[in-house]
Amino acid sequence: MLARYGFKYDSSIFPVTTYLYGVRDAPLGIYRPSAQNVAENDPNGRIIEFPLTILEYARKVPISGGFYLRVLPLNVLKRMIRIVNEERPAAIYLHPWEIVPMMPRLKLPLKSRFITYHGIKSTRAKLEGLLASFSFAPAREVLGL
Repeated sequence: MLARYGFKYDSSIFPVTTYLYGVRDAPLGIYRPSAQNVAENDPNGRIIEFPLTILEYARKVPISGGFYLRVLPLNVLKRMIRIVNEERPAAIYLHPWEIVPMMPRLKLPLKSRFITYHGIKSTRAKLEGLLASFSFAPAREVLGL
């Protein structure tokens, strides 16, 4: 469907299963998903997938952004990104609300509240630390589009 609307790439596959989402068997690196199964590479696929970053170290550890960016210490994030960058580019993301420390809080169940709000106060500093430590580029440049 994305190709039909002119999209050339996507970065929404999370190659690990989590409490909320994920495609466990998807490749960790950049690939072209099959129209029949997004976890399979199709060299003729119309969309390039730049999966969210996972470090495979004894098990798959999500590090790309959102909750994982907020909960992991900056020095651990840096170390993990360096390891990933030895093999492939890391895709880092955040939601705009994650850098607003005074964001209004919704009444949520304990687990959802923790996942949604934990670490918001440190997100901006972590983002600045990552920007100072690594070279970043838009996905279209990394993908050569």
